Amino acid sequence: MGLRRRGKYKFQTRPYRHQVKALRKLLRNGSGALFMDMGTGKSKVAIDFANCLYLRDGIKKAVVVCPKSVKSVWRIEIPKHTPAKLRGKIEWKIVSYDELIDIERYDEENEESVIYEGEVHEIVEWIADGKALVVGDESHKFKSPGARRTKAMMRLGRTAKHKVAQTGTFAPRSPLDLFAQYKFIHEGILGSDFNNFKKKIAVWGGYGGYTLLRYINLKWLKRRVAHCTFMVKKDDCLDLPSRTHEIVPVDLGPTARKIYNSMATDAIAEFEGEELVGDLPIVRVLRLLQIAQGHFRTEDGWKRIDHAKLEMCHGLCSDLYENERKKIVIFANEKYDLKDAAYAAKLAGYNILLFHGKTPEHKREQKLAEFDETDKYTAFVAQVDTGSLGISLTAASEAICYSWSRKGESFSQAPDRLHRIGQHHPVTYYHLLTRGTVDETNLLGLKTKKKVEDLCLRRPELLMGVEGLKL
Repeated sequence: MGLRRRGKYKFQTRPYRHQVKALRKLLRNGSGALFMDMGTGKSKVAIDFANCLYLRDGIKKAVVVCPKSVKSVWRIEIPKHTPAKLRGKIEWKIVSYDELIDIERYDEENEESVIYEGEVHEIVEWIADGKALVVGDESHKFKSPGARRTKAMMRLGRTAKHKVAQTGTFAPRSPLDLFAQYKFIHEGILGSDFNNFKKKIAVWGGYGGYTLLRYINLKWLKRRVAHCTFMVKKDDCLDLPSRTHEIVPVDLGPTARKIYNSMATDAIAEFEGEELVGDLPIVRVLRLLQIAQGHFRTEDGWKRIDHAKLEMCHGLCSDLYENERKKIVIFANEKYDLKDAAYAAKLAGYNILLFHGKTPEHKREQKLAEFDETDKYTAFVAQVDTGSLGISLTAASEAICYSWSRKGESFSQAPDRLHRIGQHHPVTYYHLLTRGTVDETNLLGLKTKKKVEDLCLRRPELLMGVEGLKL
């Protein structure tokens, strides 16, 4: 299959050089892994691949399995990158990983468990002739061989002729995480037995032989996957504008500081008759993170104990508004943080587009399109975990990071929603950090890929923050 220069496949949207290389590699192998940094356009490559397979092999069916938050993005991307003459030639199905699997629920009326079948059964029948493409988007989501979503992806992989596993998280915590992704592409790459693979690339010991001692044969692993893998980092292939991270310090008020110190030192605090307990390390850290944002959660709901971060966010939004920054993005973690961030931006004069886990799929697509097209002063307020995958927010060049989750993947991916293909301005991230709290320690943990509770267990003084933290 020739590409544009041979006059056989004419791209609808102009590709970068690295995208052409990736497409050619997929066409040579018929399937493959796209381990491409966030923002380098791997979805476009997969869509062009499907169109080329239609012209070359006559495939008419394509399935995209992706996180729920990304389904609406694919609905936008497919027509955007498909040549006008080829639109409607391929029937696309877009499903989330959770929709694939069977779910068991208890029927209280009949007092029995009921199995609700996932879409994997229907899709396997739909592509039973084999002449189909299956794309596993954010393929690091099916890394555990025994997980239900992984087993569902293996069924799809065995049925379809062409497969693409693509992710921007191509530096897994363990080489063991690669097994399922390559088994999905073809069982002959790394074999079909996970236990054999474990023994091939790692030495195990300890009680029962379950402790990982070290990795071995990593050069062998690299050679085995090289022929069907395309890897690229953003800094190596894109000439993007600069990006800057700025810390905006926030100071807790006297009441909140007293509550925070009590929880940090004694694992217990009290406010307006409510007793707050952090008896386990992870619970204490979560309580402290909430207090650092100015609130905490009780059985009766959220309680406000401080306005410092809310007021700082409002002041920053007002400055951006006055400096004619028409579009901004705000990332926040907890539901209460989202409300505070949206309120602060609205007070400053911005229209608000809320984007979180419970936003219906059809509204996600509408909100992304509205943010891209509107001429009004607009703040896109996104929950970190929901807004860190698949979407493009290049209409803005300023982002306020109100609060982070504890997931390293979200921390690394969320900023790349702005700093990616389509961004033409320098990007600035403003991190609102409450001084002398685990708000700072959590950011250190995200940077160093360590859990904040583990850092605080080894160094209890980090419950009181990280002095002089830099980004």
